[in-house]
Amino acid sequence: MTTGRTLKPSNLGVLAMLILLLLLAACSPPAPVVQGTVVSVASDGKTIVLKDEARPEAQAQTFDISSAEIGATPLEGDQLRLVYRAQGGTNVALRVMNITRQKAREASGH
Repeated sequence: MTTGRTLKPSNLGVLAMLILLLLLAACSPPAPVVQGTVVSVASDGKTIVLKDEARPEAQAQTFDISSAEIGATPLEGDQLRLVYRAQGGTNVALRVMNITRQKAREASGH
């Protein structure tokens, strides 16, 4: 059964572009995740230095957390899991999960 409708060439182009954009978005690499111990927190709270537990021989990395989604404010010595992107030579945190604080909350029954 046909409805008598056909796609115009301009609509086909728009449809093709939408499909291409969806395919490109699906092909982007996932954001890296790092887990480790907070070595230091900047006095303004916008950056942290983290020692990666998976690579203890590696130098600690600095992360910009100013625009990240943060569960609990990180403090020196806390265990964190970070999802981040490298942008212009800076590691920009997208999400900061404070494992230390989460365990403490679970232990206290909250």
